[in-house]
Amino acid sequence: MRTQQQIDLDISDALSLREGIAARAAALKEIEERLKADALEGESQPLVDAERDGAQVKLGTLGVPVIIEADTIRASIPEGGEDHATLAEAYGGEIGQMERHWRHISILERSTKDGLSFRRLVRETCSPETAERVISASVARDKHGVGRSRIVIAWDRVKGAAQ
Repeated sequence: MRTQQQIDLDISDALSLREGIAARAAALKEIEERLKADALEGESQPLVDAERDGAQVKLGTLGVPVIIEADTIRASIPEGGEDHATLAEAYGGEIGQMERHWRHISILERSTKDGLSFRRLVRETCSPETAERVISASVARDKHGVGRSRIVIAWDRVKGAAQ
């Protein structure tokens, strides 16, 4: 068994590491907020994934992609509400496909891991007209009906960067 001194040293090192990690995570968050603000003012390009609605901006000499998604698909929709009715109406004659795209619990829960795979599944299983109505009805919206968006810095796409 290790000595109390060895254990105390490991605990001290671990606490120091945790403090350093927290400080670095906070610093990274601040940097990413500045980069997101820069991206909103930068020259946008089409997204790599044409199935998404949004744009990307490449920043710095490394061309770090900052992805501005304008069509966040909801993970769930409460049953019985206006949004649920709108979604059911969007399926129209293809209402049977709804169970392939959403899990029914007490709310409708998206059956795929993310919005991109949801879009692909809907486009593969519905007619083009129904697919576009369903995707539009599935977009998360604010109280004014504007689609919610998010901005993602794609660090994993930077060549030569540590993963």
